[in-house]
Amino acid sequence: MSERAPTLKDVAAAAGVAVMTASRAFARPELVSPSTREKVITAANSLGYRHNALAAAMRTQQSGLVGVIVTNIENPFHSKLAQGIDQVLTANGRRMLLGHSQDDAAREAALIADMRSWRVEGLIAVPALAEIPAEERFAGTPTVLAGRRAATRSINQVTVDDEEGARLATADLIDRGARRIGFIGNEDRIPTTIDRLAGYRAALADAGFDADEGLVRLGCRTVADARSAVLELRGTASPDALFCVNNQTTIGALQAYGDTADPPLITGFDDLELADLLRIPTTLVSYDPVALGADAANLLLKVLARPGGRPRQLVRPVTLHRHEPA
Repeated sequence: MSERAPTLKDVAAAAGVAVMTASRAFARPELVSPSTREKVITAANSLGYRHNALAAAMRTQQSGLVGVIVTNIENPFHSKLAQGIDQVLTANGRRMLLGHSQDDAAREAALIADMRSWRVEGLIAVPALAEIPAEERFAGTPTVLAGRRAATRSINQVTVDDEEGARLATADLIDRGARRIGFIGNEDRIPTTIDRLAGYRAALADAGFDADEGLVRLGCRTVADARSAVLELRGTASPDALFCVNNQTTIGALQAYGDTADPPLITGFDDLELADLLRIPTTLVSYDPVALGADAANLLLKVLARPGGRPRQLVRPVTLHRHEPA
């Protein structure tokens, strides 16, 4: 006859704590002292006990899991966003369950369903492009959107000031003498592209210039897309400056002008790794995606602690940083 599998009661007895304390050491470690948790884990390991997190979640309705969905895991923004989320969740005894939607609505829907089956307590998402509003797609689960705004203010969200950042960046290019400023953007359905294009146009209008739609290139989802668009623009419209909507379009623009000694002024939204080593002078609209992720996680924890409140919107500021070749 096989030996009886150890139970949580056995672990509690071996650790010299109450069964409830042993349970909290696994499910809600922030509620017990580090020394107590260490005693419980040591006892569990010595007995060969394996905590069944899913069964505990079904019993208590508290899994300790938060689902996080990003749209482009190759983009450094998303990894830094997830880093900030994870730091806050870990400090509060929770764990992150990460999914990659690839900006596809059907894949996002499948991820939401999967995460709900794992009894996640809440969701943090960079919402995918979809016909159905985010408020409906995420309904039924406490949710915070991060990085991309929703069409309305009826869902919790943490974003950066996209329109103002683009306005400041374009105004800076104008102040530096640029008059033919190209705009290199992602798909025009994406809220960040919509808002940053609005800021670009607002700065031109403020300076008394008409926006030249012949200088606008949209639909650049990858570095290669942006490089091709900039090479085409370079050959036909001769811009004296470029505003790039995100880090990937900025990299594409830098690649397109890497072979010339007299590139246009280039400004991009988002920071770039190793920006100070660039050979082309570049201005970046900067913000902290790690802090943005932390804000999103903290907001979700507040929503979980006090459900039923009005949706909240947080907007992080941006700054301009100019990087000159070393």
